[in-house]
Amino acid sequence: MNYFIAPANGELRQWVSHFWWARLDGCEKANPVYYATAHTRTELAFTYRYFSEKNIQLTGASVQGLTDQFGQFPMSGFNEVFGVSLHQHAIPGFFKLGPSELNNKFTSLKMLLGRDGEDLFGKMAAATDVQERTAVLSRHLSTRFHKEPKSDALVVAAIARIKALNGAIDIARLATEMHLSPKQFTRRFHAYTGLNPKHYAQISRFEQVLARFQKHQSFSESTYEGGYYDQSHFIADFRRFSGFSPRRFFALTRE
Repeated sequence: MNYFIAPANGELRQWVSHFWWARLDGCEKANPVYYATAHTRTELAFTYRYFSEKNIQLTGASVQGLTDQFGQFPMSGFNEVFGVSLHQHAIPGFFKLGPSELNNKFTSLKMLLGRDGEDLFGKMAAATDVQERTAVLSRHLSTRFHKEPKSDALVVAAIARIKALNGAIDIARLATEMHLSPKQFTRRFHAYTGLNPKHYAQISRFEQVLARFQKHQSFSESTYEGGYYDQSHFIADFRRFSGFSPRRFFALTRE
């Protein structure tokens, strides 16, 4: 699978982590599978069937919330995916839902957004390349956004701190930085995100290791930079959030 990412521009950067695009190799083999992992952002994904530069058909659109689960999804019917990764504090503004209401859910875009979803689906179907898809989706998000009514600035700041340190952070120390007791901090963090802060940080660290491996192609470099100093701990977390050992996971996703 060839995977590319691009940052959001302008005001969207405070709500959008990045746009992404993937060409899924090997989709002509029997029963191709996409191996999904745990992640801390909400993903809007559009699946396409690529036949040629002038013949690309949009086959589906979905929204998947933050999840601490892994899964396997059949890839029949599409061989390209385009999407956007949203920060969790953007969910109320874009969808008029609580930040954790989409957790561990996989929902049709049309079902979630109604007519707005149908309109966006049509525009994304008409977009002819990645640049145009990015522009269409950026305009839609900018137009749709409503000022978040129930933002917890403290938790949003804590999430930013966890992300800045790639999940390798002492939660008790973070609670102190936020001027709360560990118990108060955990309760408040869970109320906003649906996860306790330690669990959220573990998933964040796992995400960073995945991203680093794509860059380094080395387990030792990726795990060390990700804050893992114990190989057994790394492998246990990897199995927990992907369902496989690291070597098995990357072997499967490259088939």
